[in-house]
Amino acid sequence: MKKKLLIILGSFVGVLFLAVLFLPYLFKPSIKQAADKFIAENIDADVAFPKDGLSVGMLRHFPNFTLALEDLSVAGRNEFKGDTLVRLKKLEVTVNVMALVAGRIEVKSIILNEPKLNVIVLPNGKANYDIYKAKPDTAQPEDTTKGKPVKFRLKKLSLENADIIYSDQKSKMFASVKNLSITGKGDLAENVFDLATKLTADKATVAMGGVEYLSNKSLDFNFVVNMDMNNNKYTFKDNSIKINDFNFGFDGWVQMAQKNINMDVRFKALDNSFKGLLSLVPGVYTESFGDIKADGEFDFSGYAKGTLRDSLLPAFGVKLMAKNASFKYPKVPDAIKDINIDLNVDNKDGLIPSTAISINRFAFKIGSNPFDGYLKVANLKNFPVDAKVNARLNLGELTSAFPIEGMTIKGVFDLALNAKGVYNDKTGEFPILNASAKLANGFVQNKLLPTPLENLNFAMTATNTTGKAENTLVQIGTFKMLLAGENLNASGSIRNIKDLAWDIKVLGGVDLEKIAKIFDLKDMTLKGKVKANLASSGKLSDVTAKRYSNVKASGTMNVSSFSFLSPSFKQGVSISSAAVIFTPASISLTKFESKVGSSNISATGSITNYMGFLFKPNGVLGGNLNVNIPTFNANEWMTPADKEAVAKQQAAQPTKSDSSIAVSMIPKNISFDMKAHIGKFTYDNVVADNVNATVSMANGIMTIKDANMGIIGGQVNVKGSFDSNVKKPKFDLDLIVKAVSVPKAFETFETVKKYAPISQFFMGNMDLNFNLKGDLTKDMAPEITTMNGGGLIKLLSGTLKDTKFTSLMSQYTKSSAANAFNEFKEIVMSAALKDGKMSVKPFDISINGRKTTVSGYTALDGNISYNLDMEVPANAVTKQMTSALSRYLGKETGSQDMKVTLGLTGTYAKPSLKLINVASANGKPLQNEVKEAVQDKVKAEATKEINKQADKLLNKVLGGNSADTAKKSTKKQLENAAKNTLNKLFGK
Repeated sequence: MKKKLLIILGSFVGVLFLAVLFLPYLFKPSIKQAADKFIAENIDADVAFPKDGLSVGMLRHFPNFTLALEDLSVAGRNEFKGDTLVRLKKLEVTVNVMALVAGRIEVKSIILNEPKLNVIVLPNGKANYDIYKAKPDTAQPEDTTKGKPVKFRLKKLSLENADIIYSDQKSKMFASVKNLSITGKGDLAENVFDLATKLTADKATVAMGGVEYLSNKSLDFNFVVNMDMNNNKYTFKDNSIKINDFNFGFDGWVQMAQKNINMDVRFKALDNSFKGLLSLVPGVYTESFGDIKADGEFDFSGYAKGTLRDSLLPAFGVKLMAKNASFKYPKVPDAIKDINIDLNVDNKDGLIPSTAISINRFAFKIGSNPFDGYLKVANLKNFPVDAKVNARLNLGELTSAFPIEGMTIKGVFDLALNAKGVYNDKTGEFPILNASAKLANGFVQNKLLPTPLENLNFAMTATNTTGKAENTLVQIGTFKMLLAGENLNASGSIRNIKDLAWDIKVLGGVDLEKIAKIFDLKDMTLKGKVKANLASSGKLSDVTAKRYSNVKASGTMNVSSFSFLSPSFKQGVSISSAAVIFTPASISLTKFESKVGSSNISATGSITNYMGFLFKPNGVLGGNLNVNIPTFNANEWMTPADKEAVAKQQAAQPTKSDSSIAVSMIPKNISFDMKAHIGKFTYDNVVADNVNATVSMANGIMTIKDANMGIIGGQVNVKGSFDSNVKKPKFDLDLIVKAVSVPKAFETFETVKKYAPISQFFMGNMDLNFNLKGDLTKDMAPEITTMNGGGLIKLLSGTLKDTKFTSLMSQYTKSSAANAFNEFKEIVMSAALKDGKMSVKPFDISINGRKTTVSGYTALDGNISYNLDMEVPANAVTKQMTSALSRYLGKETGSQDMKVTLGLTGTYAKPSLKLINVASANGKPLQNEVKEAVQDKVKAEATKEINKQADKLLNKVLGGNSADTAKKSTKKQLENAAKNTLNKLFGK
């Protein structure tokens, strides 16, 4: 009995083991098929994973069922083509099998390993994560009377080593997180449960409007939240948030209402060591941060209580205090000490203008140099300000306490400021102000700049004694510096903020290469020398009203050996020499010799309204230029930029309009006339010679008044416009083309390839008088699908190579002379381009020596539909034509002259030719002639048969010759009735 039991038990275990091994593989194809179907029906993106990327099994987490998906990627379409939304190394979902049997869905864990997420929101608000296909709501109301609801339970959710980029170009927000890991545990099946979450990240950056609020900070979050799903209330329990070494926690609750978010949250520092606060200072938290000695404590706390709705915030407050703190870097002699901070931000009603900011004290000392001050702003509505700062900083001692690697700075900087009053731009109120700043004997040198910037001195004062903006005066007493033997001096004043008035003088030279090295412009090359002697004075109101006689501007500026190169401008630009003369009304460019990429450019001209452009928000910069370029290669400008850098840059830039085109090609605030000569112009595979153009730009529209150039052996004249002042840029061009090569046009222009593929077989030239209009792509190239237009096309003398089309034609008609089919002269076509079809009105050509009228169209998809009407003499009818006529007419035809219509369909690569209509030489359709002949013959035969049958019938009815008169009368009536019937039958 025991042996039998062991056998049964062993068999059961064996079957179970085999089921564990093989059942998942049986279900794998079904799971893959269901996943593919769901993706195809619901996801508007390119989802990809390898064939062996999907795995199912029970051995790894027995007795649980595990589904794993490896190397998953989701890429965008349309505007987001080429942008990968998600790239995931592995997704693993483990489900409790026994719970499924009991009617529950219990997910033991969901693990996402090394996901890369790249979220993009365009200026028009469209996001690349919006990939779910919207469908009409056809769901029926849930029947709650049938069965019990299935319980869903999730035990663990884990995100491992994720990299996330979020670039919102609409709200100007950018966020980046490197090596992010999140683990969450909780019982989601319960209505009330605790959710424990741990989050870590190596580097986190958050920026809005180009300002970084978090820069490469490490994160370590641990928090437990009580989730009350019945009331949508979430209560914080044990929580710790660590940013670098700054550690704080919070408690309270948040509750989600229908339109509001209610909250009562308080937070405070968990570690009051001043070193934790110091770790938040940019540039301080490095690998050697642990070696920094810091003393002192700080206190950090705050609250948020109330309702969050639309623009209304909860009441909030933040306090930060530090007393007599200090820190010292290793291997430097001085410490930064006596650090005192007293910051209080308070808002009692949740309205931003009600926010009060008080820096009651901010003070520190470096060596013997103190900095002490305060700033109080009572509200953010009319900005009542009370501020005072006194500082004297020996910059040499600053670097001895706060080292800046590879840099030496010297000099004594003094600052004194007192300001009290209201700032209100509408009323012209301005705080009473008395401020002065002075730098003496400044010196800057870094490892990239062997020659120092020295003798740097400036003195500046700012005063307002009345509290009115028009009485504000900023006086620049002196500004001097010496760099590599070049002196630069400036002085002047700015007064009356309401109507800005200035008086500025600049004299001296600057070596741009050495300036660039001071500021360490990474990955950029900037060189050149600028010498200037400029003076200007005036008021903004005079500039706005174009009263240039009241504005003084004079002087000269010369640029030599200038060059600039950067990763986003790899072609580079150099200016060998440039000379500029300034007047109040214009800037005259008397000399300009430069090289952009590989193209040499020289120019002269003038720029007008430059003051209005600089000082007015909507100022328009005018001017005229004469430009000469021996060669210009546009292809070298077609270089893709780094996507992450572009995403960050776009997120930081303001957007002027809601448009799918991120950048306008033609600025609205430029009004220029330009005459240009380009000896040789190359764009893609188009090469133009001797280009002469007159172009104007205004209001976002570029108008080509007249442009002439040599292209592919002929001459082209262009007039028209490019309009970028609309949501989708458009073009409208008039083209006059003389004697261009037809086969070269096919090789060069995509439009010719699409709409006239037969041109590749035509050896000759053509003229063109055509209008084209349509949309432009993001690259400002014509979008072929939107093009419309029309005009005349004239094929000059030439020949047509043997093609499938010519072979088909030779089957229907014999040539009247050698090579008659292949030679053409002076063919004029009236063509129209609309809705993706290039159609031609009827025009005459000679095919095989015979006049042929052609009409029809070529579609953008390559399909063709043409009718060919031709005269075919009897001696030119081929066997193929005879056979087609027999099928068409239903009988053999004799030799005679005729007019036929052939239908050409299919594509140029695979054409099809068939007989559509046949007419006699006089133009009467042969079908009608055959029909009339058949009708006459049938009618004659029918009349004979009726007479015969009538005689038989009368003989039977009247008998013999006893009533001849009656017989004749009745017979005549029968004949007339039969004739009427036949006439009706044959349409007579």
